[in-house]
Amino acid sequence: MKYLKIILFIGVLFIQVQNSHSVSASSELFIEEPINSVYAKEYLWNKNYRETIEYIKNHEGYRSNPYYCSAGVLTIGFGHAIMPNESFTKALNMEEAEALLIKDFNIALKAVERTTSIKGSKKLAIAHFIFSVGIGNFNRSTLKKLVLADKPINNTILLWSNYTNRNGDKVRSQVAYNIRSWELDMYYRDHNSIIMAIK
Repeated sequence: MKYLKIILFIGVLFIQVQNSHSVSASSELFIEEPINSVYAKEYLWNKNYRETIEYIKNHEGYRSNPYYCSAGVLTIGFGHAIMPNESFTKALNMEEAEALLIKDFNIALKAVERTTSIKGSKKLAIAHFIFSVGIGNFNRSTLKKLVLADKPINNTILLWSNYTNRNGDKVRSQVAYNIRSWELDMYYRDHNSIIMAIK
């Protein structure tokens, strides 16, 4: 009975892939090798990839012209840090800003591939973490050790919501907490989808 439910779940995902026209061409470039069904994996990866891009767009916000972010970094589009060799002499439209965001996020994905062997929604969650706080912070973190050891990350990733205020007290940023919570949800997304399908 358990195996029949898994087969039915994969079949439903196959139908959804055939009927879906909402996945962007850019996300299709990042389909991984199949696990149980190439169709199921393609569907889950593309769906979660697109959700990740949209989530970044929502929490970063769009700016067509260069501005200084809260950290004092010259930024444009959806949170793109302008490099010394870059020059933006005209305003970015939404399509250009999204293309730049996808390019930046894919660099974070490559960083995950270099430093871990995780796949699927876990890979997207950690790529988002790297996109948000930087590869150096991830490499030095306890979070990376837990990811590599395939241990629960729940409490550790949420600690990245805290910062030290001027009085030296640890304070939780609600904005950062919401982002870390989203990453945590994405990290276990594929696993939870399979569990729900076989219940």
